Amino acid sequence: MQVDLKAQIIPATVRCWRLFPGSSYRFLETFKNDNVAFLDMPGFQMPDVPLAAANDLGKRIRVAEITLDKIAKDGKEREHFVSQDDIEKFRVGRKRRRNQQAMINLFDHAQKGDIVVMPEPLGYGRVQIGVFHDKAGTHVTAKSPKNYGITGVPARHVTWIREVDENKLSTNLSSSLRHQHPFSLIEQSIFLEIFSLTYDSYVFKDHFSSVIFNRKDDYTDRETALIGIIASLAANFAQAVDEHQEAEIDALTAILSQASMEFHCSQAADIHSPGFNRFTSSKHTALVIAAMIAALSLLSSCDSAQQVEASVPQLEFVNSAAPHDDACTGLVSKTSGRILRGMGSDNLFKLCQAMKDAERRAGLESSAKTHK
Repeated sequence: MQVDLKAQIIPATVRCWRLFPGSSYRFLETFKNDNVAFLDMPGFQMPDVPLAAANDLGKRIRVAEITLDKIAKDGKEREHFVSQDDIEKFRVGRKRRRNQQAMINLFDHAQKGDIVVMPEPLGYGRVQIGVFHDKAGTHVTAKSPKNYGITGVPARHVTWIREVDENKLSTNLSSSLRHQHPFSLIEQSIFLEIFSLTYDSYVFKDHFSSVIFNRKDDYTDRETALIGIIASLAANFAQAVDEHQEAEIDALTAILSQASMEFHCSQAADIHSPGFNRFTSSKHTALVIAAMIAALSLLSSCDSAQQVEASVPQLEFVNSAAPHDDACTGLVSKTSGRILRGMGSDNLFKLCQAMKDAERRAGLESSAKTHK
C-alpha cells in the first residue's frame, strides 16, 4: 500500500517566462502542436557562441528581418538569399533592440526546467503552461509552413504540461501575459502563483504546497471539519518531528492544540464543484495533509478497527517527483506514520469512515495518489 506525494521539487534557480505567440497569436498552434517556442526570426543563423557574446547579433537579426520581408513579398515556397546589398538598403524598425534581448533571453538565459507561460487569445479564455525541455545554449530548427513556407527558424523544445482557464489567474498575472513582448521574464512576485497553477503539489525553497480537491457537488461543513481535523493533526505532529520530540502525542490534544504559526498553513479555497482547498506552509505540514487524506482513503476500505491497525504498518510514503534521498519525503513519511499510530485504532477507523463518506458525497481527493 503506497502513498505517492507527487510533489514537484522546484530548484531555487527556476524562473518563469512569458512567451507571446506572435502577432495575432499566429504561432499558437505551431507552438502547441510541435512543442516548441521561437521568435519571428525565419532564417536566423545561430552563432557558435552565446548570442549575448556575438558581435554581429544585430546583423543576424537584420538578416532574419529581411528574410521575413522577402517571404511576404516573394512567397513562401522558395529559398530566400540575403545579400550584402539587401542589408545596406534595408531599414530596421524600432523593435530590433527588443527582439535582440528576447533572443538572448530565449536561447541564453532560459534554463532547462524553467517554466514558460503562453496566453491564448482572450476569447479562448485559456493559458498554456510548459517547461523547457532542453538546455540553454541549444536549439532545434522548427518549421511554420503557414507563415514561413520552407524556411526554418531556430527554436527551443517546450513540454506543455497544463492548460489553465484564464479566469483562474490573478489580475496581475493575466495582465502581465498580455504584454506583447516576444519573450521576457515574469515578475518574481508572481512565481508562486505560477507554481500553484503548474503543479498540484510542490516544494520551492521554504514553500510547501498541496491541494485537496472536491470533485462532486455536495461539499458541506462535514468536509470542512474533516480537513480541519487533519490539518490540526498535521501541524502539531509536523512540529514534533521537526523539533525531534520523541514523546508520544495524544491525538485529541493535537487536534485541539495550536502548533507554532510556521507549522500552520495558509489556505486558498474554491469549493464550487469541482473545487479545491490549497494549503501552503513554510514547513512540511501542507504535504502531510495531502499524505494523510490519501492514506485515509486507502485505509477506508478496511472493515474494522483491527483491520485498520493491521494495515497501517504496510503503508509506504514515497514521492515519485523527487530523488530517492529527498529529505522532505522522509519528514512527511515519519510525520504521517506518527499520526496514524498515535490516533489509536478505534479513532483511526472512525476517521477512515468519515473519509469514505467525504469521498462518496463530495469526491474528496488528495493531490497525493495511492497504489494498493
